[in-house]
Parts: sequence; C-alpha cells; structure tokens
Amino acid sequence: MRGINDDEICNFVELTRHKPINVRFIEFMPFDGNVWNVKKLVPYAEMLDKVVRYTFEKCTTIFFCQCLSMDYGIIY
Repeated sequence: MRGINDDEICNFVELTRHKPINVRFIEFMPFDGNVWNVKKLVPYAEMLDKVVRYTFEKCTTIFFCQCLSMDYGIIY
C-alpha cells in the first residue's frame, strides 16, 4: 500500500536471491469498512518498474516464472 509498505517491495524481492521462496504482491482489497482509497494502490506497472530498476542497479537478473492458470498473480 502506498505510504505504508511500498518502500519494502525490493526488500521482499531481495529475499528471493538468498532463499528458495516465491514472493507475491497482492493489492489492497476494497472491502466494506477497510477505508479503501485508490490513492493507496501501487499499480502493477509501478511495482514492476521499481523492481526492474532495483535489479539493474544491483547487476542481477529477475526471472519471470510461468503462472498456473488458477494463480492470482505473477511469480518472479
């Protein structure tokens, strides 16, 4: 969520370099009572751009994994 944890995106990606884990980023879901505001959303394209710039600066590679048909995200 923008302003809450969007500064931690690259830290989560960094975990995957040293540990055999998958990281998934899910959107803040607009449920009644959770005070949804579109300004809190960090779009997929913005997150991807941040990760690509980070991996470029670290001279490392990002791998896109094939998603299963029932997955709700993209695995890197």
